[in-house]
Amino acid sequence: MKEVSILSVNYHNSFELLLNHHLTTALNSESSFSPYWLIADNTFDCDPIKAKKDSHRINIYEGISKKKGLQQSVHHGTALNILREKVSTRFVLVLDPDFYVLSQNWLSLTADFMEKNNLSILGSPWHPLGPRGIKWFDFPNSHFLLIDTKNIDIRDLDFRPAIGEFPEDLTVKSRDVGYRIREKYKDHKQIKYSMLKPTNIPLYLIKKLEILGFPKKSIIHSEYYNSIGLIKALHLRRTQSKLRLSNMSIIEDLLNLFLNTI
Repeated sequence: MKEVSILSVNYHNSFELLLNHHLTTALNSESSFSPYWLIADNTFDCDPIKAKKDSHRINIYEGISKKKGLQQSVHHGTALNILREKVSTRFVLVLDPDFYVLSQNWLSLTADFMEKNNLSILGSPWHPLGPRGIKWFDFPNSHFLLIDTKNIDIRDLDFRPAIGEFPEDLTVKSRDVGYRIREKYKDHKQIKYSMLKPTNIPLYLIKKLEILGFPKKSIIHSEYYNSIGLIKALHLRRTQSKLRLSNMSIIEDLLNLFLNTI
């Protein structure tokens, strides 16, 4: 059994992470790859993650305290830098807690796709529904970022944003996490990369999320990806601030919904 290290940051995201862990485990039960979760807990001193350390292939590390007062993306990226030092597997996936892959055996599918096409990076771009003029759309971001360390040393990657370091780049005002990686590899001829295909969220999924209590206005701004022959994925990032998952009942409902719509 081969392993994939999944790197995530907890920032009041316990239930999103638990849902993602359960979903990933269920969908990859027959995969040739096994997920090993490395989580940096950025709310360890105020709202610690609701999972036991070293249980169910989850390893939790103390992240960066909110008391440090870091800008949001710097806070997140610095925590990912802590996790990169813990990686020992060939494949590494940086995954937002609320980015859900909805395909059977997707760990094997994506790793095999990368090997077949000699890719070093496979990931999600910013979705077309995202804010134009302050994001970049030409390189995978860190919402879903699968890396083959055969060609890239994970410790050479810096996940912190480049705040104020590229003033001439007027199109990237937010300096999001992963911008340094983009600048490092977007024109690197030896490092090949590919991106998931964004599309509209299916109507049936909108209706089923509405039944669970998610407002349609929020659902339609969620980000959906469908790379034919590879994977489907749903990023509920835009609903998280108003609809943070907060109990096991909604976790079970969403898990059943996702598993029944594969």
